[in-house]
Amino acid sequence: MTQLTGGAVKALITWLLVVLGWMVVSDQQAAREFAKNCYERMQRLREELCEIEDLAIQHHTASFDELRAKKVLRLISQISMEIEHWRKVKCLGIEVIGLVVGLRRAVSIENFDCSSYAVQALDSEIVVNIEIAKNKLDRALMDAAYRAVRERPSLVRSVISSVKRIF
Repeated sequence: MTQLTGGAVKALITWLLVVLGWMVVSDQQAAREFAKNCYERMQRLREELCEIEDLAIQHHTASFDELRAKKVLRLISQISMEIEHWRKVKCLGIEVIGLVVGLRRAVSIENFDCSSYAVQALDSEIVVNIEIAKNKLDRALMDAAYRAVRERPSLVRSVISSVKRIF
């Protein structure tokens, strides 16, 4: 009877280790997938940011185009919503929200209404402020993409997380 109990205990321990190992591997894979998705999306957001910069500079350096002005604001709104999502899932920090607000202000606080619009030179303060705001936000997105790839959960954290899920 003691041998049967000892064999059953060994089998139970073996199965617990197999299940725990599977859970750890699963946790590590999920973290890699999240990091991959975060990195890819940060890269796409950076591309969209370049499009916003180009359209905003075109808006300020060419004759007034209400459709282009509306498109710039719509793109900024879309990127804001997505950045808020990535902030909630902890891929981006809270400071990025301020950078998005800074970009929107740089683009639209001056020279955006048709009643007071004036064509700007490429070296005007408005255009320079757009470039600076875009560069700051771009840098934050690039840093987030880098962190997503570099910061993987440790094996110990995955084991602890898996043990907590079992019990």
